[in-house]
Amino acid sequence: MTKKLNWKNIIGWIVAIAVIFGIIGYNAYQDNKKTVDGKRKVYAIVQLTGPIAEAGKHVKAAMDSWMEMHPDAAFDVVYVDNESRPDKAVTGIQQKTVNDDHPITLTVGSIFANVIFPVMKDRQGFNFSIITFNSIVGDYKNVQNLSYSLEQVVQPIVDKINKNYKSVGIISSFDEFGEQQKNYLLQHLNPDIRSFSVAFPANQQDIRLETQKMLLNKPEVVVILMTPSIMYQNVLRELKNNFSGKILADIIFENKFLNEVTLNTDMDVEGITSKNDPTNKDLAELKNKLAQRNSYLFYTTKQAYDSLDIINYVMKNNLPLNQDTFKQLGHWDDMNSITFSGNGKSSIDYVLLPFKNGQFVEE
Repeated sequence: MTKKLNWKNIIGWIVAIAVIFGIIGYNAYQDNKKTVDGKRKVYAIVQLTGPIAEAGKHVKAAMDSWMEMHPDAAFDVVYVDNESRPDKAVTGIQQKTVNDDHPITLTVGSIFANVIFPVMKDRQGFNFSIITFNSIVGDYKNVQNLSYSLEQVVQPIVDKINKNYKSVGIISSFDEFGEQQKNYLLQHLNPDIRSFSVAFPANQQDIRLETQKMLLNKPEVVVILMTPSIMYQNVLRELKNNFSGKILADIIFENKFLNEVTLNTDMDVEGITSKNDPTNKDLAELKNKLAQRNSYLFYTTKQAYDSLDIINYVMKNNLPLNQDTFKQLGHWDDMNSITFSGNGKSSIDYVLLPFKNGQFVEE
């Protein structure tokens, strides 16, 4: 006996398949249209998932806000999720840029810049970096840092200690970020100042014993130089319970999930921050758009916003993407005050301010 064909089911499948291919074709058309229109892509390599996705969330919030505020941007942002892993950053960018002969990349954090720069070296593209020190540039000629210098985020702390104290306790993370800051601090302290140091691996959470041993030396002031993590929170909690002196915190303290530990306490904390320009017409709008995305204004969102602003300026003015362009540009004022000193290096003006009642207090 011959079975009858169920034409309703067959037609349903045909329609479903047609819809799927229609979507694929439309997306391909849109990608091709962008190429025809001459709109470049900026590949933002961001930690959207994984253990350090908190930073990536804020970067994306700031970049999405910038794109919304600049509908006529000269480029589109393509997010590449590095999953908080350097190896995933490499495979992700290789896949996304396979059809782009001259990719423009933007890395967030030195651990990702370290692996992306050499991979992109032979692709004749250009690389930007944020949330990194200038040391990341090295000998690369197709790289421009849009971030802070080691000197500008540590020197205000050095000046405060040299002027006011005779002993200091240093709590740092045992990684590139923490080690660079700690070494700079120790090299620039007055020789008569006693220092007591303790460093923790990034994945260590129980820091009580080592911190208490360091505090037995009774330092007049304690400095925290660490990557953003649960460990940083634990250090703050330990100091809240066992130290009554001055605490000087690095720029990472700007993260709310860290500085909120000090709320409703009598902790005496000063932290590194950049001053906001109240005359900046975009500042209020950016704050509102960040709030809509459960984010806020701090060093990460400021640098993310400025990075797209600077790239857009260069593209719209048909300036060559090379280090000389930025050296000639010299300075950029928007959410941050950025100086380009040449050879792919940059610096941002930072100050050390008291943190009281949930905000930095300008003196």
